[in-house]
Amino acid sequence: MNKIQKSKTKNDIVYTPDLIVDLMLDFCNYKNEIVLDSCKGKGAFYNKLNEPKFYCEITEDIDFFDFNKKVVLSIGNPPYSLLDKWLNHTYKICSKFCYIIGMYSLTSPRLKRMEDNNFN
Repeated sequence: MNKIQKSKTKNDIVYTPDLIVDLMLDFCNYKNEIVLDSCKGKGAFYNKLNEPKFYCEITEDIDFFDFNKKVVLSIGNPPYSLLDKWLNHTYKICSKFCYIIGMYSLTSPRLKRMEDNNFN
């Protein structure tokens, strides 16, 4: 099994419509900070960002979990099957993030568990 198959399920690949991208960039008050598109896909977020910007995309062998540069903002539509691990890594590399997360995925027990583990 290759890295892509281990890291993603079919349901994890969801492309974000431009309208949602624009709403998220507005919502997170994006002001040309150092930003990471954590799961680039077809570039819906990345193509609307100004420099300085970085991206990760597992299908291009640029794994988010190997990205260790500090950025101000991480934005994207992360794979739900890896959400705990994704959020833990996010807290290590940035000071703010704006992700699409299902309303039933970001639960109080998940946040408490992360807090108890000091986000590690």
